[in-house]
Amino acid sequence: MKIVEYINAHGKATNRDLQALFKISAQAVHKELAKLAEIKVIKPVGAGRSLYYMLK
Repeated sequence: MKIVEYINAHGKATNRDLQALFKISAQAVHKELAKLAEIKVIKPVGAGRSLYYMLK
């Protein structure tokens, strides 16, 4: 829920933003983002290092 709140407040979020916010690994952030994308709460935009997530 905090990821959705962060994206709502900032407009978008990157893996690195969320790593710093929650102090967890890139893999852990990716796992949470993948879950949210699967249930269509957020959508990935871009690719590679420029990848970020926005609310659907």
